[in-house]
Amino acid sequence: TVAQAAANLPATEPETAMLLGLASWRIAEVPEARAALAAAAVQPVRSVVDLSDVNDGEEQSSHLSRDGRRLIASSSLGVRVHDLTGGQAALKKPVATLSPDEFELDDTRRPAFSPDDRLMLLVAKDKTFRVLNTEDGTPAAPPVRAPSGYFEGLAVSNSGHTLLSDRRSITLVDPEGNGLAAPTGGTLTPDGKYSVDCVEGEVRVVGLLPGEDPVIRDTLPPEAGPCRFEFSPDGRYMSVSTGLSARLYDLVTHEEAGLISHRGDNIRFGSQGRFFVGWGNDGTTIDVWARDSEIPLFSVTAPTGQGDKGMYADQLALDEKAERLRYFSTTTGRLYEIDLTGALSGRTDGRVTAAVSADGRFGLVRSAPDAIDQPTLQAVDLRTGKRVGGLVAQRQPGDPLENEELYASIDDEGRVVAYSYKERVSRYESDHEVVVRDVRKGKDLHRVPVAANHRPLHLAVSPDGRHLSVVSMEFGVESSGAHIHEVWDIEKGKRVRQFNDSTAEAVFGHDSERLVTASGMEVTLDDGALRRTGLARDPGGRPVFSPDGRSLAVLRSSGWLELWDGAVRERKAALPSELVPGAARFGQPLGDLAFSDDGGLLAVVVRGEAVQLWDTNTRTPLGKPLPITGRRVDSLTFDGTVLRTVTGSAVHGLDLSPDRLAEQVCRRAGRDITPEEWRTYVPDAPYRNLC
Repeated sequence: TVAQAAANLPATEPETAMLLGLASWRIAEVPEARAALAAAAVQPVRSVVDLSDVNDGEEQSSHLSRDGRRLIASSSLGVRVHDLTGGQAALKKPVATLSPDEFELDDTRRPAFSPDDRLMLLVAKDKTFRVLNTEDGTPAAPPVRAPSGYFEGLAVSNSGHTLLSDRRSITLVDPEGNGLAAPTGGTLTPDGKYSVDCVEGEVRVVGLLPGEDPVIRDTLPPEAGPCRFEFSPDGRYMSVSTGLSARLYDLVTHEEAGLISHRGDNIRFGSQGRFFVGWGNDGTTIDVWARDSEIPLFSVTAPTGQGDKGMYADQLALDEKAERLRYFSTTTGRLYEIDLTGALSGRTDGRVTAAVSADGRFGLVRSAPDAIDQPTLQAVDLRTGKRVGGLVAQRQPGDPLENEELYASIDDEGRVVAYSYKERVSRYESDHEVVVRDVRKGKDLHRVPVAANHRPLHLAVSPDGRHLSVVSMEFGVESSGAHIHEVWDIEKGKRVRQFNDSTAEAVFGHDSERLVTASGMEVTLDDGALRRTGLARDPGGRPVFSPDGRSLAVLRSSGWLELWDGAVRERKAALPSELVPGAARFGQPLGDLAFSDDGGLLAVVVRGEAVQLWDTNTRTPLGKPLPITGRRVDSLTFDGTVLRTVTGSAVHGLDLSPDRLAEQVCRRAGRDITPEEWRTYVPDAPYRNLC
């Protein structure tokens, strides 16, 4: 089918794949086609360019700019500057060509590039050194005639200063051609003021005048291998990679600024210096780090689907402005462009979404969940990004206890917040309570002590902020019925109901009139009445109500999604997906679950990175889990037809209405389907325009 063809082409013909996903929906508005349309709208690979045409000489080297927009190839045919944004057709006509009759091009005299990629340094046949603009190959400074014997250009700075070598010594030359100094290091800082070297187990950044003391002098680990230097485009930061780790230094304050672990030969700054990019596991994934983070912010699966040769950082380019990752595969000879829209925006400090209100308007953001500092909660309006009220702490300062878990909930007005609070009473023990707080007024409303030797497993505030559900479990007891479930009236400070429970999951109705547990109990909130529901026949799973209360969905640990009537008496359907036994995603961790506003769609977070969708009207899954941004997904919610994924306080929206998805596909593809593509993949239907 057309939808199947769309699913098979993203790694080789991504534009065609996106347009076929749209074509399948235009031909027949069925669930399979809607799934193909949604997949096309968020397809990570945007374009593929075959670079074999670039390598048609005796190639010596190629350089991919930091943003991946230009490729500069040096070979027996000369130096050619290619604009990669123009696709395959643009490769046939380089934006600049430097003749091999004018420049020395061999293994010992490859072009050197400035950290900001604006300048390149070449050796000319007339023995002069030329600093040229990488954009078009024009001169950026007058030719430099070096002292006799200097034949190699080692480095060029953002400022146009150059380091030249005769293999015995090094000289620094300014943009006007004046010799300034004889530095010891073979690398130049971007401002042209310091040389950098790595000798005898030390990294040193030294001024250029004789006898100057190093401004940075740092001892490297004994097992450290050869040093590889990398500078941010603005010249502010330097990374020194040794083995599988890199140290980051601030060249303004002259202090160490961080440590990053990686798996390739090096890491590379993005185009604006806010992020690093490097190789992940065995060349099958590409990691992206925030500059101030030791661990990757997220990982992207390499489009080749297999380990690549070399795992060199200079194969990777992160265009931070356009939010694109461009990657040159030495295995396939192709350049892949991966869409990271939404992945590089928002905060990158590791904050996580602790809870989202039932209507999706407000969130609770937790800071430093694993740090020694107190974990704090901040209420946030997810539509505006504005903070609501002040910070609240979830335990005393100090080391987190083993297996520490903290719980929180917020009502639909962003006013009433409940959170578990832990206070250490001995080295191995702590007391637990649930604090209910009006964050807008900045005062506690109630404090619910958790039973002795018990710890919280679940808590929830009703949408109207009037009731609280708390489930706790006795330490070391795993038997069925060992949970204590309490329901409290917050305004009265009175317990409405307490009962033994066998599960820790429960959900309030959107009308705040009842509470339904995964174990099969229902509590009427105004009088505390308790009754059994149909879920009692097979307890477990994670329940969620549709906005109108007419349906209840239960996501089982097996990955099966069950639809029940609103009274929770009868199971209407069991829906499969990629999450069930035997499917590709079975066993992966499942996160928050949410209905769309009209109840027609249901979404769940899969492994904290993707979203599985179901059409509840046709009772079918909408394809495979969708990679929304590439970033970690803490929670999700709906606003009309817009699916909002939440990471910390950052919100990314995707309008799932078919018309909006179609617009996004056309915008991302940048063109319409061609008659030739239509004849190849849709031979049984007459050609039609899609965009």
